[in-house]
Amino acid sequence: MTPSLPRASEKASARRIVLPYPPSAWDLYDGWGASRRLSEEYKAWRKQAGHSIKGRFENTITVPFACHIALRRPNGRQDLDNRSKAVLDALQHYGI
Repeated sequence: MTPSLPRASEKASARRIVLPYPPSAWDLYDGWGASRRLSEEYKAWRKQAGHSIKGRFENTITVPFACHIALRRPNGRQDLDNRSKAVLDALQHYGI
């Protein structure tokens, strides 16, 4: 069963969370196959991000939602798509 979309008459709720600059998706894990595990860099970032995430939401999001991620990259060579996975995974980890 597909969840229903909110009606236009339902008020949308917006939340803003400021997080530290996320690691690249390439740096989230160490190892391959059975030895794959979270990298120390990602664990440290996720813990730091958790301080901003925890307690910001009363309930888990159970309806379709939009997530807008704005990043200020330190240099122009970075692929911003590789940063969104860390943000979305952290939100899921903390029960959002």
